[in-house]
Amino acid sequence: MQKLTNLKIKNTKPTDKIQKLGDGNGLVLRISPLPSGSKTFQFNYRYDNSQKTISFGPYLSIGS
Repeated sequence: MQKLTNLKIKNTKPTDKIQKLGDGNGLVLRISPLPSGSKTFQFNYRYDNSQKTISFGPYLSIGS
């Protein structure tokens, strides 16, 4: 699996369906469908034998 880069994220345009770009070990960038097209980092993990997801916030606001 290729790691996410800033260039890859910027060049991925929203479509009419949800897109998920993986970065490894459960971290994904979720791109919402048009018209919003928002890009949000999410982390998928298992707890108590159940799938969980936590959202960290929109792309470009993390760490700024």
